[in-house]
Amino acid sequence: MRYTLLLLCVVLFSCSSAKQDYSVINDFLDTELNTIKYDTLFVKVKAIDRIEGFKKYEQAYKERNYGTDKLRQMWINPPLNPWPIDSLELEGLKLQLLKDENKLWHKSEFKNKELIIAESTVHNDKEFLRHHLRADNYVLTISRPFYDKKQLYAFFVYYHSPIFGNGSSSTSGLIVMKKTNGKWVQISWIENEVYY
Repeated sequence: MRYTLLLLCVVLFSCSSAKQDYSVINDFLDTELNTIKYDTLFVKVKAIDRIEGFKKYEQAYKERNYGTDKLRQMWINPPLNPWPIDSLELEGLKLQLLKDENKLWHKSEFKNKELIIAESTVHNDKEFLRHHLRADNYVLTISRPFYDKKQLYAFFVYYHSPIFGNGSSSTSGLIVMKKTNGKWVQISWIENEVYY
């Protein structure tokens, strides 16, 4: 009986955590996809490891006081003040994320049913490129979110790039979201180029 209760708690927590992840990503995509003129969006099936996003946040946090305000605003826009995760919380979170298992995305996790789940090697797959090589077809690569200890802030790596074209229309970085009135809202963006 005791083990059954424990197992039930673990399953319920796992379902609740997964539902929160879907909410974060879908609330972001609802807004973000309105800024991209696209024909088809492909999501890479393999999610980026959450530890990669953590490393970007940790590096930006450590360098938060370096340089001028204007320089920092170029890479963290808008600036984070206060920072949602401080140095004490970072250590515990890092240990937790290092134990993470990489997960795959499933079509059912996205509200936008037009998204197509694709293998991680789409840019190298000649057959895929032959059918989808167009400037208005994009590939999205997304990590699962990680959260501050109060579960008020969510962080995830987001990368989108056209299947055809130059990298100037690519976007990448760490998205910082805050739960406001029951909805996840983007409050900042930590650019990839500086902290990658």
